[in-house]
Amino acid sequence: IGVEQNRLLAVIKPIRCKSVVIPERSEYPGKYWTREYKETFDYIRDQVPADSRYEKIYFSRQRLMISYVKERGENEIVPLLKKAGYTILYPEQYTIREKIALMKGCKELATICGTTPFQLLFGFDNTKLTVFNKTYESNIFEFMINDMRKLDVTYIDAFYSLFPTNIGHGPFIIWKNENVVRYFKDNYGIETPPSKYLHSYISWYLKHYFDFNPELRDNVNGKELYDYFRKPFGQYRFSLSRIVNDLEYKFVSAPYSVRMEWILLVSKIKRKLNL
Repeated sequence: IGVEQNRLLAVIKPIRCKSVVIPERSEYPGKYWTREYKETFDYIRDQVPADSRYEKIYFSRQRLMISYVKERGENEIVPLLKKAGYTILYPEQYTIREKIALMKGCKELATICGTTPFQLLFGFDNTKLTVFNKTYESNIFEFMINDMRKLDVTYIDAFYSLFPTNIGHGPFIIWKNENVVRYFKDNYGIETPPSKYLHSYISWYLKHYFDFNPELRDNVNGKELYDYFRKPFGQYRFSLSRIVNDLEYKFVSAPYSVRMEWILLVSKIKRKLNL
C-alpha cells in the first residue's frame, strides 16, 4: 500500500516517543464502515491485474484438513455446482495476489459461509455471491462486506444443527436438503433428490460434537452426555437408531429442563430419520 519498508517498526518492547498518532477506527462490524476503509481495499485491488479465466468460481473447503475434521456433506453439493457452470477452486492453493486477481476477474462467487466470502473485499461492486450456510449463526463481518460492495447475495440454509455451536467451532453438517434441491432446480433446472446420507452424518456429528465444544463437555451435565456418546460411538458397535431410542430412557432422572431439552431433541432426530 505504498509504505516504505524502512518506515515500518515492529514494537516488541517498550519504546518512548515524542508523539503518537492513533488513527480513527475505519470499520465496526454491525455498525459502520468508512469510505477510507473501502478505498484501502480498492487501492490494493487496483495494483493487481485481473485473472478473467473463470467467470463463475466456487471456493471449496474440501481439501482443508480442518474442514475434513469439522465438516461433512460438501462433496454432495460440489457436483451440482459443476453442472451449474462453476469452476471449483481451492483458495488455500493460491497466494493473496492470485486470489485478488481471481476476485477481480469473476462475476459470480459461491462458497460455504465462513471467512471465504471475505475474498470479495478485493472484488468489484455488484458481484454475485452465493453462500451455503453451514450453521444457523450469522456472520456480521460478512453482512458489512455485502453492504460495502453492494453484492447480489443469495443465502441457502444447507445445514443440519442439533446443538448450539460457535461458527468457528463445529461440527457442521452441510447436506443436500430441500433448500439446496430447490435452489438448483429453480435457478439452473437441475433435478436432484435430497441426500441419503443424513443418517451417517448425524452419527459422525454426535460422536464429535463435544470434542469441538470442550466448554460444554466440561460442564457437569455435559460431561455425562460426553461420556455417554463417546463410549458407544467410539467402539462403532451401536446403531444410531439404538442410540436415539436409548436417549429416551437415559435422562429420566435428569433435572426437568435438561430432560425436556432431550425429549425435544430425540423427537427431532426420530422425525428426520423416520426411526
